[in-house]
Amino acid sequence: MTDLTLLSFFFFAFQLIAGEAFFNFVLMFHLTPQDPPSDIFSNCLVFTYTKELHDYRNSGFVWEPGGFGCFLIITLTLNLFINKFTFDRSSIILTIGTITTVSTTAYLALLILLLMVYRYKHRKINLGVVLMIPVLVLIMVKTPLIGEKIVSLYNSDMENLENIDHLSSYYDNIDMQMRLNRFASITYIYDLFKYKLILGVSNMYDELMNRVYNVNISNGIMDFMAKYGLVGFLYLMSCYAKFCKRNVKYNECTVYCILVMIVLGFGSPILTTPIVLMFLFLPYYKLPEPIYLLVKRPVLLNSEFSSAN
Repeated sequence: MTDLTLLSFFFFAFQLIAGEAFFNFVLMFHLTPQDPPSDIFSNCLVFTYTKELHDYRNSGFVWEPGGFGCFLIITLTLNLFINKFTFDRSSIILTIGTITTVSTTAYLALLILLLMVYRYKHRKINLGVVLMIPVLVLIMVKTPLIGEKIVSLYNSDMENLENIDHLSSYYDNIDMQMRLNRFASITYIYDLFKYKLILGVSNMYDELMNRVYNVNISNGIMDFMAKYGLVGFLYLMSCYAKFCKRNVKYNECTVYCILVMIVLGFGSPILTTPIVLMFLFLPYYKLPEPIYLLVKRPVLLNSEFSSAN
């Protein structure tokens, strides 16, 4: 991820400088099939550029900047575990990469992550920090990138749902899926599945989702719950929490880890990707020591494997 982020800086610089010309260059090496073809999206496997929508945002190798920011935050979290919450070269690169995504979701998660780093290193309650929390919340609410964007997104989502029949006809005519943003995705999935969200519908998901409208869901939590239910979501979060607790030691920091994953899942459909689903298994892999000690002393791990074999 660090290498891919460095590579994205190189392409992102050309994206900012060249714009349309860079889009055409990336399109020459387009490796992912599109049906129907898009005149604004181009991907060369290691970098994605969506013209007009994300002219000044870094998508990296992912489908959009928000998704790239989610992968960066998860990787940054794991890297902080390895380095006992010390920012090394990789952490700095991943943080800068997160900033270049200009993603509200990634920014909120990064703020929570930075708070966790502070609390991990400073266990005593600092009155100044406590007083700063409401100030930071107020700044976030008043910042156009976060507060105004969330309000605008909510209002737009509700308006789109009210006109969903008209929008659906439009997207059907141009042979495209109708994209539902975060809040619209919550309402749409809840109205469609209702009590089925408790256990999920598994393999019936695609058939039921597109029975009435051909939509594209952007809220990862509701997407996951529709497939695997609230039960599946809680189990995933419990496994993730177990893994995190082994590396952060403090319950408070574990809560921050969970909040980070919830924020990421709310903003992007990443919960069904391998980088998240691996947490179903990691807590049950009996590591002899926390992850940061294994990385610092790989000989210990090799010797234990040798003795086990």
